[in-house]
Amino acid sequence: MISEVLKNEAIQIWCDYGKAINEAFGFNGLIEAEPLNRVIELSDEKKVRDFITAIQESIKIIKESY
Repeated sequence: MISEVLKNEAIQIWCDYGKAINEAFGFNGLIEAEPLNRVIELSDEKKVRDFITAIQESIKIIKESY
């Protein structure tokens, strides 16, 4: 089972990712939640941390490119 803190961190980074995509590409909508839901349902702390790291890297690339 993952902690609420880690779960909230994953949710927040996914929201930040959606905002970065919206800003970079001029979207005005929600980003699908399925990838976030899947990783949280795994209840594997390492996989959730890996997810957070991967999304942080994606945000960095998006912000540097646009």
